[in-house]
Amino acid sequence: MSYLRTLHLCPFLLFFLFLSGCQATTGHYLGALADEEAVTAITPVLDAQQHWEEFYVTVDSRLMREEDQYRMTGWLSFSQHSRMMYARVADVELTLFLLDTDDLVVDYRKATHFRGLRPEDRIPFTVTLPLVDQAVAYTFGYQITLIDDEGASTTNWFYPRTRH
Repeated sequence: MSYLRTLHLCPFLLFFLFLSGCQATTGHYLGALADEEAVTAITPVLDAQQHWEEFYVTVDSRLMREEDQYRMTGWLSFSQHSRMMYARVADVELTLFLLDTDDLVVDYRKATHFRGLRPEDRIPFTVTLPLVDQAVAYTFGYQITLIDDEGASTTNWFYPRTRH
């Protein structure tokens, strides 16, 4: 009879472990150090078009302040290298990071995540973050899986450096 009780508790136990695991990964990048060359200052006059580029990804964006939050709109596209060297983009995820005066992450949100794209594609995105008193700059991070003409894939990423 105790075996049957254990079977009834298994789904609840698994659900609890799943929630615990999700909570443990929340905030992974808080306190991570951003590459200072990829940082854009949050200026008093927001709503200006900004351009951010890294080896595989390009982002054209506009950051706006709305009451109690920041709202960023923009376009994710792929660098000239990605367009010339690869036939497909299997997967790409873009993340927006808010930074303090020491270029440490104080908040972040996933901006967009797509699969099955062409290197010529441009993807619109909108992401919101709460106003954070310490936030004076922002940067982006990404993970991308590219596939060449022969079907070989490569995964690359660019994120703030964590201490773990």
